[in-house]
Amino acid sequence: MNIHIDISTKNILDNHIISDTVFGSKLYGCDNSSSDTDMMMIYQPSFEEKNSIFVSHHQMQYKDISTNTDYIYSNISQFIRNTINGDATINAEIIFSDSFKNTSLEFLHNNRHIFVNYRLIKCYLGICRRDLREASKTDNPSKKVAHAYRGYVFAKQLMEDPDNFKNIFDISFYNIIKNMNYKEISKYSSELLNDINILREYLNKTNILPKTMKPSDMKLLDEFIFEITKYPSWNMDYSNQYYYIENIIEY
Repeated sequence: MNIHIDISTKNILDNHIISDTVFGSKLYGCDNSSSDTDMMMIYQPSFEEKNSIFVSHHQMQYKDISTNTDYIYSNISQFIRNTINGDATINAEIIFSDSFKNTSLEFLHNNRHIFVNYRLIKCYLGICRRDLREASKTDNPSKKVAHAYRGYVFAKQLMEDPDNFKNIFDISFYNIIKNMNYKEISKYSSELLNDINILREYLNKTNILPKTMKPSDMKLLDEFIFEITKYPSWNMDYSNQYYYIENIIEY
């Protein structure tokens, strides 16, 4: 879920961007002429946000209808925390792709293996199951099932061979799924759900992945954050942030 913001808040945050990168279909190479552009905007948090006792995993979103672009805003600490906790699988996909290469956040890509844990994979599989449940309730069930397939492949790859994450799902098969008829998509959904359940059972019954991050890796990330956030402090009116958290959260 994301907190939807207005243009004035977007303009303020845009002045404090550390890194911006494309994610979603255009990152995976499965976009088409009607696909929107998804942008992850990682910013330096203000003094108030860094020191607030209320920590939210909900990232902020601004929809630019004129350019068909969705901007997702996350401060750098929240971005890393959500990746570790499995609260945002898109963050992991950005880290494991080449998006951060030759940027100020290349450190995250170079140390990407430390982000693979039980909670992240469990989150992936949970989203896959949710997409399959919701597929029959939409006018375009094949799109939801295709997303579930992509998430399943990503989760399996992160468990088995995370260093070769890039371009690991079959785009041609992904497109076949998106063009299946109702009977075909129903049959494939059952097969995919079975595969997801098998992987989930394997994850739960083995110790193949750590439950949490090692303290030494936590220290490594903290040192990186302390260094990269040495920017001049700035202020922002967060008087409405608690109202946003309670009332303006949307899928």
